Amino acid sequence: MRRASISWQHRSLPWAWALALSAAAHGWWLAGPHADAPPAMATRAISTRSIEPAALIAAPAAITERKHAPPPARRQPSAPKATAEPPPAEPSIDPDAVRIAPPREWTYLLRQAGRQGTARLSWQPQEDGYRLLLTRELDGKPLPGWRSEGGLDAQQGLLPRRYATQRQGRQGLQDKQATNFRREEGLISFSASSEQFALASGVQDRLSWWLQLAARVSGSPQRFGAGGEIRIIVAGLRGEPVEWSFEILGDEALVLPQQHVAAALHLRRAALGPYDGAIDVWLDPARDHLPVKLAVGLADDHGWGLELLDDAPPR
Repeated sequence: MRRASISWQHRSLPWAWALALSAAAHGWWLAGPHADAPPAMATRAISTRSIEPAALIAAPAAITERKHAPPPARRQPSAPKATAEPPPAEPSIDPDAVRIAPPREWTYLLRQAGRQGTARLSWQPQEDGYRLLLTRELDGKPLPGWRSEGGLDAQQGLLPRRYATQRQGRQGLQDKQATNFRREEGLISFSASSEQFALASGVQDRLSWWLQLAARVSGSPQRFGAGGEIRIIVAGLRGEPVEWSFEILGDEALVLPQQHVAAALHLRRAALGPYDGAIDVWLDPARDHLPVKLAVGLADDHGWGLELLDDAPPR
């Protein structure tokens, strides 16, 4: 038994010495600084600032405003400025530049599609206005007539109030389609359409322009030489007023069926479209520049023309 105890002590002695030496070394290290000790780690100074509670409250509001604020408007490229089309220029009429023809009645030779007939034009100016009527017949059969009524002005000439296409009925010629010039309201209206248009100064109908053209040229013939133009605004049967521009081609000698005209002023309006062809008119200065010849070009051989046969004061 004693042998076993000695043997155990003999084996434990090295471990006891090792433990004692380790404890002594550790105490010596902690006792103070040493030359070969590593340098101390640098300490970073930390600065602080106080944050008011209001700032903590305001921050979310600012974020909300930025979140819901509309995005900045994108700058659009500037569009080119559009220039409005000006309305048709109204023909300028100088004072005392209009001369109204005296009452007359004309008989014309009517030519249309290789056939012949007659047309009669009655012009009746009066103190309270005028009446203008054109009747036509072709191969002995009546064609639609045209009637224009209105007022007269010493400076503006003819002022139509009503224009109508007439057809033969049981009680004579009756209005079928009409254009009304409502001067008190400043409007043009049509019996065959619900459309209305502004009434321009000097506007004419499909028949009154004959006499208006004569009145203007007769009032100042020196103004209308070859190479010039005459402009008149004319209202159609179912459309808005359109400016007609007549080119002045100059004086021409005419050989009419029953007489000669030494020098008639030839005017031409170019075609306005496929269904409204050119118009040529010849005005005789010896007859107050009234039309002695007229040629109207239309599609499908519907063009027609007039040549003066006879003219006389109304009976």
